[in-house]
This record gives sequence, structure tokens and C-alpha cells, in this order.
Amino acid sequence: MSAANWKSIEDALRTWIQGVTGFDDQHCYFADQNVKSPGSGPWVTIRLEGTEAVGAFDGTFALDRTVLGFPLTPPITMGGPAPGTEIELQSMAPRYMDVTLQAFNGLVTHGTDFLYLSGATLLTRVQASLGQPSFRDPLNSAGLGVVDIGRVQNVAANIETRFEGRGILTVRFNLFDSASDFTGYIATVTGPTGTLNP
Repeated sequence: MSAANWKSIEDALRTWIQGVTGFDDQHCYFADQNVKSPGSGPWVTIRLEGTEAVGAFDGTFALDRTVLGFPLTPPITMGGPAPGTEIELQSMAPRYMDVTLQAFNGLVTHGTDFLYLSGATLLTRVQASLGQPSFRDPLNSAGLGVVDIGRVQNVAANIETRFEGRGILTVRFNLFDSASDFTGYIATVTGPTGTLNP
């Protein structure tokens, strides 16, 4: 497993929402982007809330050499890799990541219009799409697994004599992330008492 590719993750999330809603980049964007809200018609914002480590410690693995008897690249002999060969030490662990979606639908007056255009109604459709492989598989390919599809909340606001339909949905995903350090392989150590083969 490799480090999380955050560009691929962001692209997959945007593609998922746009695929369900049919929105363009002006109506589906990340909350922290420098994008002016459309102000009319429905739109959705996406916010990555950060990650949470699963468990207390990350596992550390030596990569690109023989690990637990499995030859990796480049191949090595029974004597070990050549002295000075660079070895990658990678610490990795599963993470949880919450993604919060907010949907807005502009101002409406009539109750029937409000129910039809509600941001909460829109997010219910987005939530349901996670049961479809056509939407879920691209998320999996980007390294995201769905843990909890969340609960859609209706948080409509009363603005003067009209309502703005708003909805919030937080979906929990899991992913793997890692960090690497590099060191050289030492074949032998020579000291006052002789030579040591680590």
C-alpha cells in the first residue's frame, strides 16, 4: 500500500457528487475553494474534515528489499543487499476520514416547492447512490472505503419571508496513509573486538 493520493481522492469525491446531481464545477465545489456561491438554484459544497488514526500505533515496514522472505524489487541474494543500498522504512495505518456535504437550494416561498427542492432531499439521493457500484467503485479505486453513510439533516433557514432549503450529510470513509524515511543497509560493522554481521 502507498501513501494516500489526495488529488485522486478529491477528484473522486467531486466526480461522485457531480455524477449524482448533474452539477458542474460552479455548483459542486470544495468549501475551502475560492469560489463564489451561485446564489440561485441548488448547489453542493464538499469539506474534508481531516483524518483519524485507527488504533494507537502505525506499523513500520521495510520496503524494496526482502521482507519476511518475500523478494521485492530489486532482488537480493542470501547475503543481503549490497552495503549502502537505500532502504525505505514506511509507517502506515488505516485512517478514518469524514466528508461533510452541504446542499443549498436558494430561496423558495411555497411549502411544496420547499419539499421538492430541499437540500436535505438532494443529499438523500446522494447518500442512496453509495449503494450503487457505478458510484462506489470509483471511490474504492481512489482508496476510499465507505464506513458509515451518515444521517441527512434538514437545516433549512428562514430568510425574511422565504426559506432557503439546506441539508447536511457527513459520510465516513476509511483509507490508508503512510510516511517514509530512508536509511542505508549496513552489511558489516568492524570494531575493536572484530567484525559484526547485523
